[in-house]
Amino acid sequence: MQAGENLTYQFYTSRYTAGSYNITGLPNGLSYDGSNTITGTLSEAGSYTVKITGYRGGNQSGSATPTFSLNITVAEADSTSESSGDLSDYFAEISDLGNQWYQTWLGIMYIPNNANWVFHSDLGWMYAQSIAQDSFWFYDEEVGWLYRSKSLGRFCYRYSTGGWLYQLDSTSTNRFWDYNQNTEI
Repeated sequence: MQAGENLTYQFYTSRYTAGSYNITGLPNGLSYDGSNTITGTLSEAGSYTVKITGYRGGNQSGSATPTFSLNITVAEADSTSESSGDLSDYFAEISDLGNQWYQTWLGIMYIPNNANWVFHSDLGWMYAQSIAQDSFWFYDEEVGWLYRSKSLGRFCYRYSTGGWLYQLDSTSTNRFWDYNQNTEI
C-alpha cells in the first residue's frame, strides 16, 4: 500500500469465537475498534508488524490462539502518478463497458470510483483489496476471504478453510466447487 491510503483489516478466529483480542504494534494512524477490525491511514512509509492474539474469554483471559502477525509494507506516495486509486487500476487488461461496469479476466464487474465494494455479475457483492497488479483478496459474506489472481484463472484460495475453490459457470445455482468438502457451495 502507499502512504496516505486507508486500511481496513478484519480478522476472526475460525474454530472458537474469541471473547477478546490483544493487539500490539499498531503504528501511528491505525486503531483497533475493540471487536475485530483495525482501521486507519498510515502516513509514513515503512514496514510494520501488528501482532494479534485471540482469547477465549473477555479481558484477554482463558486459552489463547497462536499469535498472528499482520505485516504491512507502506511505500511513499507517488506524487507523479495520475492514477485515481480505483480498483480498476489494478487490472492489467480491462474494458470499460460504461457506467462503472468493466470486463476483466475475472468477469463483468461494477466497480464504483474510490470504493472497495464491487459487484461481480456472477458472484454478487464482494469487498475487494488489491495486493498487486491482477492479484486481490475478496471478502464474500458466505465464504469469507478469497485470494484471486489472473494466473490462477477460475481457482481461488479460501482463507477460512485453507483450501481451494473453483468458480463455477454462471449457469450453476451454486458459485464454487469446494475441493475440501468435495461439493458445490
